[in-house]
Amino acid sequence: MQNNELFLLESIYLKHLAVMNGIHFTRREIDVMACLLHARGTSKIASLLNISPTTVVTHIQNVMEKLKCNSREGIIDFAERSHNLFIIKRYYAHLVVHTSFEKALKSCSRMTVSSLEAFNPITLIVYCKSSPHKETVPGPLRAHLKLAGNEVNVCLEFSPGGDAENKKRPQKSPQTSSLILILEKGSEIPQELHNVDFVDFSDQENYYFGVIDILKKLCPKIDFDGIFLEFKRVYETMEESSKLFPTHALLTQPSSLEKTHIDENIVHAKRKHRKIINKLVRQALSNLKKPFYIPAFLFIGLFGIGLGIGILVFQKIQESNKNQGQTILQLLPIRSDLIIPQESVLLPRSDLMNQINDKFKNKKSKGVQTIALVGPGGSGKTTLARGFAYQQKSTIIWEINAETHESLGASFESLAQALSQTDNDKKELRGILRIKDLPKREESLLQFVKKHLNSTPGWVLIYDNVENFVDVQDYFPRDRVTWGEGKVILTTRDGNIQNNTHIHEIIHIRNLTLAQKLTLFTKIMRHGSTNPSVSLQNDEVKRFLEKIPSFPLDVSVAAYYLKTTNISYSRYLQNLIQYSKHFETIQKNLLKEAGNYTKTRYSLITLSLQKLIDTHKDFSDLLLFISLLDSQNIPRDLLEKYKNQHVVDNFIYNLKKYSFITNESLPGSLNSTFSIHRNVQAISLLYLKKTLELENDKHSLQSIAEVLDNYLVNTVERDELSIMRLLYGHYETFLGHNDLLTDEIKGLLKGQLGIVNLCLANYVKSNICLEQSLKKLNRQDKKSLLRIAYLLRHLGRSNEYLGNYEIALSLLEQSLAIYKRYLPKTADEVAKSLIHLGRINRISGHYKESIDLCEKSLSIYKIYSPPNDLNIAQALANLGRTYFVLGHHEKAKNLFKQSLAIYKQNFGENHVGTAWCLIGLAMIASELGDNEQAKNLIEQSHIIYKKNFSENDAAIAFLLNCLGNVYICLGDYKKAKGFLERSLKIHESNFDKNNILTAQVLRDLGHLYFLENQFKMAEDLVTKALRVLQQNNHPESYMCLEILSDLYHAKSRQAKNKKGIQQSQDLNKQALVYLKQAMEIVNAHFPKDSPHVMRLQSKLKSLKESRG
Repeated sequence: MQNNELFLLESIYLKHLAVMNGIHFTRREIDVMACLLHARGTSKIASLLNISPTTVVTHIQNVMEKLKCNSREGIIDFAERSHNLFIIKRYYAHLVVHTSFEKALKSCSRMTVSSLEAFNPITLIVYCKSSPHKETVPGPLRAHLKLAGNEVNVCLEFSPGGDAENKKRPQKSPQTSSLILILEKGSEIPQELHNVDFVDFSDQENYYFGVIDILKKLCPKIDFDGIFLEFKRVYETMEESSKLFPTHALLTQPSSLEKTHIDENIVHAKRKHRKIINKLVRQALSNLKKPFYIPAFLFIGLFGIGLGIGILVFQKIQESNKNQGQTILQLLPIRSDLIIPQESVLLPRSDLMNQINDKFKNKKSKGVQTIALVGPGGSGKTTLARGFAYQQKSTIIWEINAETHESLGASFESLAQALSQTDNDKKELRGILRIKDLPKREESLLQFVKKHLNSTPGWVLIYDNVENFVDVQDYFPRDRVTWGEGKVILTTRDGNIQNNTHIHEIIHIRNLTLAQKLTLFTKIMRHGSTNPSVSLQNDEVKRFLEKIPSFPLDVSVAAYYLKTTNISYSRYLQNLIQYSKHFETIQKNLLKEAGNYTKTRYSLITLSLQKLIDTHKDFSDLLLFISLLDSQNIPRDLLEKYKNQHVVDNFIYNLKKYSFITNESLPGSLNSTFSIHRNVQAISLLYLKKTLELENDKHSLQSIAEVLDNYLVNTVERDELSIMRLLYGHYETFLGHNDLLTDEIKGLLKGQLGIVNLCLANYVKSNICLEQSLKKLNRQDKKSLLRIAYLLRHLGRSNEYLGNYEIALSLLEQSLAIYKRYLPKTADEVAKSLIHLGRINRISGHYKESIDLCEKSLSIYKIYSPPNDLNIAQALANLGRTYFVLGHHEKAKNLFKQSLAIYKQNFGENHVGTAWCLIGLAMIASELGDNEQAKNLIEQSHIIYKKNFSENDAAIAFLLNCLGNVYICLGDYKKAKGFLERSLKIHESNFDKNNILTAQVLRDLGHLYFLENQFKMAEDLVTKALRVLQQNNHPESYMCLEILSDLYHAKSRQAKNKKGIQQSQDLNKQALVYLKQAMEIVNAHFPKDSPHVMRLQSKLKSLKESRG
C-alpha cells in the first residue's frame, strides 16, 4: 500500500489544519468549519458528524470566538483566505467518505457477529519492513473491525532486517484463528505461517477497500458488496469532485508551522538578493569611466525593459492558469447529496418513474417544467424525486428543503455558495450575505441564484416537503426569462396543490399494492441475512402486510423492527394499536440507522394533527368525530350537522393539505363523501384520547352521539335508504368504541342501528339491536319514555316483517299508549303509530280495523302537519293497499295517486315510496285488465328498487312477487316463474317457514303451475301455503281455497273427458267444498259489496249448475 493511501482524516488534521494563521483548532472545530465551507446547515452538520445540533452550535461559537468574528460568513471568509483552502475541501471529501464508511460498518455489525463465531478469537498479524505504519494502521484497523462486530487482536510484526526484527512473536493458541495483513511490498512472512490466510494490503486501492477485503476474508458468507454499495457510490462521487485536489499534493505540502517559517525565509531571501544586486550595480557604475556611462545606461535600460516584459508575460501566464482553473471549477457538476436507499433495500417503482419521465418529455414548450408529487408522509415522494434527479446529467442538480421559510432560505444560501465558483462570484455573494436588511438580502440572494441558473440551462431543482405553497412561491421558478430552462420536482402532502396554476403536472403517490409491500419487506428482511434463501412467500406474511399501512415507510420500519427484535407478527400489530413511547423510540432508532430518517408514521401524523388543531378551535371536535366513524365514505352533510358549513369547508381543505383524504365523491354527487387513511384515523383517535382525556371527559362524545341520533331520525323519517346504507358502517364503527361510550350513548345509537337494519330489511339484526337498546335505557324520565315508545314502535314493525304479528301488535299498542300520555306534543308520533297499527291489522286480515286506524291517522295529520307531509303519503298508501285487498280498486287507485304525488313532490322519481305507490298502481291496473300499463308501472318500480336495495334484500322479494303476478296476467309464464322463484328463495332465506309473506309467494307460484296444467305441483304448493295461512288465522287463506277449487274443477273436466264419470263427480264435489270454505271466510272478513264476495258467489252458482 502506498503511503498516500494511509493518509486519513487524523493525518490531514495534524499535519495541515491543527494550526492555521497561528490559531489552534480542535479536530471537531475543523470538521464543522469544513462543513460550513460546503454550505451545510446545522441539522445537516449534526447528522453528518453524529452529534446534536446544540453541540454544532457550540463548536461554531468557539470558532467565531477564536477568529473574533460574529457570523458563519466570517468563518467561511477565514477559510477561503487561508492557504489551506484546498486542503479543507479535500478534508471535507474525506470526512463524507469516512462517515459513509463507518455507517456501513455499523449496518453490518449484527450480521458479522453471528457469522464470526467460528473465528473468535481472531488475531491479525501485520507485516511491514519498517515502522512508519506502526501508529497509522493498527489503531484505526482495530477500531473499524470492532465497529463491524469483530473483536480482534492486532499483532504488529516486522520483516527480517527491520528495526524490530528481534521482537518476540506471540504464540498462537490452537483455538485462535489468524489472518496476515501485508502492508508493504517485499514484506517477508515466516515459514511457519505460510499456511495462514493473508490479505496483501499493499495491493489495495486504499485503506477503506483494504478493510472491506479483510471482512470478506473473515466472513465469506456475507454480501459485503451489497452492504458497502452506498459507500462506494459516495466514495466515487467525492473522488470525482476532488480531482483538482489530489492526495499526493497534500502529502507534499508542509505543515502549517513549517509553511509559516518557509514563507518568512523566502521573503527574507528575496530582500537579501535585491540588496546584493543593487550593491553590484552601484559598484559597477562607480568603476566605469565617463565615456562608458551612456552605453552602460543603455544596457541597463534594455535589460530592465526585457525584465519587465518577462514579468508581464509571467503574470499573464499566472492569470491564464488561474482563469483556466476557475473555468474547470465552473464545469464541475453542482449537486446536492441525493441520498437514496441502496438497491438491495430499494423498492423499484418503475411505473411512477416512467410517469415522471413521460410527463417531462411530453412538455414540448421550453422554459420551466414543473411536476408535483403528492402523497402522505412516508409514501416515497422524496426518494422518487431524488431517484429521478440522480439519473439526470444536468450540471446543476439541487435539493431545496421547502418545509419552512427558514429552511427554504438556508437551502438557497447553500445553493448560492455552491454556485459561487469564481473569485468574483464569491466576492459578490459575501457582499450579499453582509446586507443587514433581511428582505433585501433574501431578494439579492434570490437574484444571484436566478442569474446563475439562467446561464446554465437544463438545471434540476427538487423542492422537498412543501407545506404551504404561498411560503415558497417567491422562490419558485416560473418565468423562463429570469430563471432560464430547467425542471422542477415538488414534493408535498398538500392535495390542494392541484389547484395551483404554476404546477404543470400532478402525480399522486398511491398506496403500495400487496405485491409491492411483499417485495420491499422481503428485500429488507433478506438484506445482509446469513440465510438469504429463507422463504418469505407465505400466507402469514401476506396477512401481516395487509394489516399495516401501505406505504414504504411503514413496510420498511416493520421489516427492520421484526428483523432486529425477532418478535411475532401479531405482537408487532398489537404494538401498532397500543403505540407506546418505547415502541416509537425503537422505530426512530431503526430508521436512523437504516437511512438517517427518524420520522415514524406516528410522529408524521401527530405533528400534522397538532398543526391542524392549532388552525381552528373547532377542528379538534371534527377530528374526534371522523376518528370515531368508519374511515371510508364519511358523509360531509353529517359534519355540517355538527359544525357550520364554512368550518367544515375549511376543515376538509386542511385535511387535503396534509394528504389525510384518500378519496372524495365527484362534485355534484347526491351524497358528498370523503375517505381518510385508516392508519391516520387510528393514530388520530389514539392521539386525541390522550390530548382530550376522553376516558374522563364524556361531553364531546355525548354531543357527537346526539348529532348521530338526530341525523338518523331525520333520515329514517324521509325513507332515504341510500343514506342509511351509507351510514350503517359508521354507526357500527362508532358503537365499536366500547371503552369510551356510556350506557346512555350505547342505548341511543344501538336503537338507531336497529332502525337502519329495519329499513334495509335486515329484520333479525333489527330485532337484536332494538332489544339491546331497550335494556340500556332508563325508564323513569319523560325523555327516556318517549325514546322507549319510539323504539317499541320500530320493534313492532320488525316483528311484523318477521311474521310475529301478535307480538308486533302488542309492541305497537304499548308505543301508542306512551305517546298518548304526552298529547298534543306527541300528536305526530301518535299518528305514525296508528299507521303501523293499521298496516299490521291489514296484514292480519282485520281490514275494517285497518281502515279505521289509517283514517284516524290522516285526521291527526290534517290538523298538525302541512298538506304534503311525508307521513300523509304513508297513510294514504297504506289505506290504498287495504282497499286494494278488499277489491275496491278505483278507491285504492285514487289513494295511491295522491300518495305518489306527495312522494314525487318531496323526493322526485327515485324514492322507495314512489316505487311502492307504482307497485300498488300496477297491481290495480292488472286487476282491471290493463296489463301493458301494469307492466310499465311495475318495471319503473323495479328500476327504483334496484337502486335502493341489493338483489337479496327482503324488500326485493315483495317486488319480485308483484312482477311475477303481472307477467302471469300477460301470459308470459316463463318470466313470471323466474320472478316468483327468486322471490320465494329470498323469503325462505330471511323468514321462517310459517311466515305469511312466504305463504303468499307459494300460493302465487302454485297458481302459476295450475295455469300451466301442472296440477300435482300446483296442489302441493297451494296446500302448503294454505296450511301456513290457516295457522295464522289469516283471511287470505280464501285465495288458496279458491285456487284449489278451480284446480279440482279443472281436474273434474279432464276426468269427464276421459269417461271417468264417477271420478269427475268426486273431484267436482271437492271443488265445491273448497269454494264454500272460501265463501265463509270472505263473508266473515269482507264487506258485502266487496268484488271478492260477488266473484265467489258467481263461481259457486256456476259450480252448482255444472253439477246439476
